[in-house]
Amino acid sequence: TVAGNASALVITVNDDMPAALSPEVALGGTVDEDGVTGGLTLAAPGDVAGANTVVSDSVAGLFAAGADAPLTYGLAANTVATLTALGLTSGSTALTYVVSGDTVTASAGTTSIFTFQVTSGGTYTFTLLGHLDHPSLNGVSGDNTENNLLINLGAVVTATDSDGDTVAGNASALVITVNDDM
Repeated sequence: TVAGNASALVITVNDDMPAALSPEVALGGTVDEDGVTGGLTLAAPGDVAGANTVVSDSVAGLFAAGADAPLTYGLAANTVATLTALGLTSGSTALTYVVSGDTVTASAGTTSIFTFQVTSGGTYTFTLLGHLDHPSLNGVSGDNTENNLLINLGAVVTATDSDGDTVAGNASALVITVNDDM
């Protein structure tokens, strides 16, 4: 019997991390300002059917767990900064954001404009509560064409694996479309 040198055998275990995926088709949905308080429910050219103000689905498809499954989900630590950088406004007032638990609320002054919730199980819910300013399609303020505002929310969603590794989603992987109210 020969005793081996304890430092001669070194085994390195590399920890894997969850990965953010880039789906071919972005996750998301459409909400319509026609459905918020004061919205017009008359059909206009370019309008979407109905006046839905809530979109809900799962973010699980935006991430791969790796060996350390299962994943839990939440809002990124930089959610406020990421959303502020989008430059969204309502009534020409810049939106401000407050995160409380698993929900971020966007407001213009004292008026809540939308909420975005991501549960630990991966369900997201976007609820439109007020109007957002939409860019003009023809460069002239007050154009008479309904248009859509796209809000990229993927980067504010995180996935955390069972040993605590966290990754943020790709910004364009979760897009909410806000249909204009004319």
